[in-house]
Amino acid sequence: MNDNVSNLINSIGGLRISQTPNQLESVINALNAMGLGKCIDVIYTNNTDKMAFGIMVTPVLTSANISSILIGDSSFTINQYFVEVDSKVFSSTLDDEEIAAIMLYNISHMTASGLIDRLKETIDIYFATTGTQLKIQESLQYQQILALGFIDTLIKFTNCLYLDRDIVNDPYIEDLGLSDSFESGVRKFYGDSDYSTSNPPKLFILNWCFILYGDVEHQRIPAINQLKRSKQINASYLYNKAINNAIDALYKIDTDKLYTEAAVALQEKMGFFQNMKLNGLRSIEDDFYEYVMVARNADTADEAMYALRQINARLAILEDYIRNNELDEIEKQRWTDLYIKYRQIRDDLAKKKIYNKRNYGVFFDYNQLDRDLDED
Repeated sequence: MNDNVSNLINSIGGLRISQTPNQLESVINALNAMGLGKCIDVIYTNNTDKMAFGIMVTPVLTSANISSILIGDSSFTINQYFVEVDSKVFSSTLDDEEIAAIMLYNISHMTASGLIDRLKETIDIYFATTGTQLKIQESLQYQQILALGFIDTLIKFTNCLYLDRDIVNDPYIEDLGLSDSFESGVRKFYGDSDYSTSNPPKLFILNWCFILYGDVEHQRIPAINQLKRSKQINASYLYNKAINNAIDALYKIDTDKLYTEAAVALQEKMGFFQNMKLNGLRSIEDDFYEYVMVARNADTADEAMYALRQINARLAILEDYIRNNELDEIEKQRWTDLYIKYRQIRDDLAKKKIYNKRNYGVFFDYNQLDRDLDED
């Protein structure tokens, strides 16, 4: 047995006595010395009333990893992971060396080459046998649904909780001189496990996640409730974290949908005005001389304000079209000239003397007319 293994066994012995941050850090350092990728964190869970899970190892999966698993051509190896220690391993008859052997088995299989290829093959088989395909969603929230399915599957592929009880030999564990401790530890702790240990394991969660991913609109609320119930019976912090991520994503997907619908509605509204603007350019050109006459004959404030509003609207459309479209010189000059003409009649209208209609109705106020004429 080499020194690194001995250091890990000793750090586990210290964790049995005290679960302080310093002692957890000692386990992290011992694991990182084993050359099995990088241990990000070791978590101790005081499990008093739920089913034992033993030693939980979960992978670090980035957004790029999830996409690669689903649609990527190349593979990769898990090189970062989390470890969680169930308090029940210490309250059992397991000794420190047996715990270390189980921990190293789970980690070595999680970080083994070929694991992601196995997951990809499993996904391919699922879609081939179900005759379905996955419509890739752009929202990052959907990735958390897949992440739960992928993490659950990788755990089932690598955790000795799901190891066939007739298979306890492992080359890596044997090279470390831990074969006897591994075999005895598995039989002691998992021999009477209530978990399904079929080989290969049943991948209900992965299948469920694919179904949910494809129909979030109808399955979202039942899925949230089902995930919440799963948390109530699951003792693992790391596994429940993956569940929480999926629940949060499902809530955010609903919110994102509202924002998306609002954005689409706004875009449709903008598109309507855009089309109206572009399609109406010719009519704006045709209307020019009509508004010359309207401006010339506007004698009251109401008539002038109406003309100004209409002219301003046409100026805005023309300015936007000229500024935001790639036009050739002839086309640009055409609409620029029209813009200048509308500006001119607007300026002329603004300078024009008009009368207040309230003063000149059926009962004409000649005194007011005299005052207005005197101001000219």
